[in-house]
Order: sequence, then structure tokens, then C-alpha cells
Amino acid sequence: MKSHQSHNDMSLRHRLMLENYEAAMEKMPQDHRSVVWERASYGEFSELIGQEALWENFRSNPISSGMGGPYFWDDEYLNSIRSIWESPEFHKRVEDSFNNLCSLCGQDFVVNLVEPEVGRPASCNVQGRKIAYLPDLTQIYNVYSLKPYIDAITTRKKPVVMAEIGGGYGGLANKLCKAFPDARYILFDLPEGAAIQYYYLSSFYEKDDFFSLQ
Repeated sequence: MKSHQSHNDMSLRHRLMLENYEAAMEKMPQDHRSVVWERASYGEFSELIGQEALWENFRSNPISSGMGGPYFWDDEYLNSIRSIWESPEFHKRVEDSFNNLCSLCGQDFVVNLVEPEVGRPASCNVQGRKIAYLPDLTQIYNVYSLKPYIDAITTRKKPVVMAEIGGGYGGLANKLCKAFPDARYILFDLPEGAAIQYYYLSSFYEKDDFFSLQ
């Protein structure tokens, strides 16, 4: 992944993601499939994935449930966690984490990698900036921690190659590729995880920047 230009058409991103998901599922042996993504409590992922409207908010709805999200996304659950997210105590925790991270990494480094928009995750405003709560800040810290090691093995003639097994929604991959634009990044995951990663990353990169099944 090289450039930071996105697939401009959300419908195109969704269609390409679906094509890759279907191709991956065809190649996946039946006994290798994960039951985590087929929870009867909210419907099978294979049914949800085709609903384009869900993808606008995929970081805060059942689409991402298989990545450690809740089993139930009903109104009662959403209201309970919203009361936590909107509390002054939680916002103070996020603000303190942001300030501590800026002190460690430098504010420019942190601000350049913050990404609170795609998939509409729960977020709050810190010093006039939208922060996608603690997971986003944790990923930035991980990039900062890895940077000295990546710098040490990066040469102009041979860009570094990074691999991640189980890449979540693609947040760390995006931040590392942004910090190291010449790097090559390989994600290994189940078809469901790969579908979410493709959709998320295609918000930042062109189709030709990907090597995928389709």
C-alpha cells in the first residue's frame, strides 16, 4: 500500500470487498471456518456483510462483533455503554492518555496518526480534536514503539516488509503504512476479518495498492 488516496465511491469499496470475501470463502475449507463470526444473537456475518448501509458505522455495530465486540448490539446495550463513553470521567481518561502520548511521542506524531472517522467509532473531542477513544491511541503507541526497529532495518534499496496475523479492522496496518509509506504490509486473517480490513483500508488507498484475491 503506497498512496493515501481512497476509493472515492463507497458502493465501489463495498462491491470490491464483497468480491474478495466471496472468493476467500470459496477457498476456505468448511472445517476451518470460525463460529465466532456466526453468532445467532445478531445474525450471520455472511448475511450482514451484504448490507451496505451497515458499513458506514461498522466500528460501532454488529459488523465488528467478531473482533471482540459485544454479543448483543440492542438498544439496552448501546445505552449502557453510551452512558460510560459520555461520562466526564471517561473523557478525562482519554484526554490524559492523549496528553501522555503526546509527551512521549510528540504531538505532531500523534496527531498525524489519529483516525476517528472511518466506520464511525465511539469518540470524543480532546483539545479540539476528535479521538476514537483508547484503541486508536494504543495503536499509535504501538507504531511509536516499533519505529526504532523498523528504522534500523529500512534501506532505500529494499523497503521493509511487515506482516500481521489477525489485523483487526486494519487500524494498525494503516498507521504503520502512513508512518512508513514505502513499506509493504501483509495481513493474514480469516475471510471475515480480511473483508473488514479491505473495506477500511480502501478508504485510504487505491485499488491498485492492494494485492488481493480479486
